[in-house]
Amino acid sequence: MFHVNSGQSEVADASAGCISISPTMLKVGFLGGGRMAHALAKGFISAGLTKGENIIASCHPDDVALADAFKGIGSTVTFKNTDVARGSEVIIVSTKPSVVPTVL
Repeated sequence: MFHVNSGQSEVADASAGCISISPTMLKVGFLGGGRMAHALAKGFISAGLTKGENIIASCHPDDVALADAFKGIGSTVTFKNTDVARGSEVIIVSTKPSVVPTVL
C-alpha cells in the first residue's frame, strides 16, 4: 500500500509495519514516454510525490517532441527500457495494450 500523509509517503509491509519514504526521493520510471506518461509525471510532481529529476521515461527514438517534453520537466529520457527498470523504484507501463508484450 502506498499512502501520502503530511509530506511523507508510506509503504505498508505486512511483515514489518510501515516504512516511511521521502516522496521527493521516489524514483518513478515510465515504459513509454507518451502524452499519458507525461501528464502523470507532471501530476506526480505537482502533488509532491517526486521531483522531475527522479523521473525517467523511455521513448521511441523518433519521438523527439515527447522526449523534449520530459526533459522540460527535468526528467531523464532514454531509448532503452532496461535503463528505466534499473533506475526506478516504481515502474509504470504507459503504452498501448498491443505494445505491452514488446515493451516487457
